[in-house]
Amino acid sequence: MKITHVGSLPFLNPKEAIDYTFKWDIPVLFTLPKLDPSQFMGEDLAFYLDIREASIGELKLDKKYYQSTKKIIPKYLDDFLRAKEENEIHPLKFQMIGPVTFYEMINNKKKINFFDLVEFMQEKYCKLCESLAQYGELIFVLDEPMLDYNYEFYSSREGLLLLKTLEESAEVFIHSCAKLHLERTQNYTHYLNIDMTLYDKNDQNLDQIIFPGGESLPYAKYLSPSCGLALKKVNECLDILAELRSRVGRSVK
Repeated sequence: MKITHVGSLPFLNPKEAIDYTFKWDIPVLFTLPKLDPSQFMGEDLAFYLDIREASIGELKLDKKYYQSTKKIIPKYLDDFLRAKEENEIHPLKFQMIGPVTFYEMINNKKKINFFDLVEFMQEKYCKLCESLAQYGELIFVLDEPMLDYNYEFYSSREGLLLLKTLEESAEVFIHSCAKLHLERTQNYTHYLNIDMTLYDKNDQNLDQIIFPGGESLPYAKYLSPSCGLALKKVNECLDILAELRSRVGRSVK
């Protein structure tokens, strides 16, 4: 089992973030929200594509967001790729907000058609994955802390098309740090990364949950913190790395 992290980090110096992310088995092309608030989840997508209406403290989409011709070019990409080459590490991971959560974050969502937004995000994310995949094996994760607003999406025709299209360039996961009704994810076809500490280990129903691939709940392909680390202290981040390494029987380099 390989360890990785979610993506956001608390560092104020990109060089320190580079050094940290490459201590993990699978380094993550990170964000630094404390350094730049536009890098918070959801805010980053609006910033990359310049699709946000001018307002303070509210996420409102410009009604013509779908006309954006901008590409998602992750911050720190060049520095990350240089470090990746120096460390001779092949896989990389990148995580962006999923459409369910992004839609719920929009304050003027009544004026935005959800499936039009999905189509728009699919186009942008597919181009992003195609771009990143040229640098090595890519793991692309859709971050869905608000998945319980719309469990049905990822088993719908539109949701499956999104996942299938992304899979042409990457290994695709859905991540949620919220406590979910897991029985409502039983017809999902892709890995679902969850926080196991949110569930009662004595609940017999957990033994009946089957994850994609026919594996039972305790199975995990990758081990990671349950959420981004941006609001943690740097020392806490180092402790989390050490703890996860100990779980898989390896020491921190």
